Amino acid sequence: MESRLVIGCKSCFKKVKKKRGYTINSEGLLRTPITVHTAYTIHELYELFFEHYNCPYCDNKLHIEPEIMLFANDFIDKHYHIIFKPEHIEIINDEETIIFKDEEIEVSESITNKLNNKDTKNYPSLDEIQTIYQAKRKVDLKKWYFYIESGTTKDPYFIKYQRN
Repeated sequence: MESRLVIGCKSCFKKVKKKRGYTINSEGLLRTPITVHTAYTIHELYELFFEHYNCPYCDNKLHIEPEIMLFANDFIDKHYHIIFKPEHIEIINDEETIIFKDEEIEVSESITNKLNNKDTKNYPSLDEIQTIYQAKRKVDLKKWYFYIESGTTKDPYFIKYQRN
């Protein structure tokens, strides 16, 4: 599988779930009958930078700023998934998930402790975490799903849900 940057409109995703329904399998993976997220490979990033992202359903626009483009270009082929959440960043590789809370990112000591004795191939460095965080700050995560799905990990990234 090829690595890709995935962007999706949260509003449209909620509308599709409500109007068209969804299923959740035994592993907690949610499926909708209409695809709402758009994936971009390394070869499509420059087009995204120049044209920006428009939701195909509601025309909400995500302006792709240079920090986002730099992040996507530099991190799309890493050996881990990078997921932006409103309150933290998740780094997921074949072994584990590490969560970096926004307030920790300003304190390099806490990041260093989390990355202590980690293989640099499968984990970001302190400087890379700060670059990731700078890009995260440019995306309104109340409106958008935004993550990089690595093509070099054993398992693809899936958004999991729990039944209410």
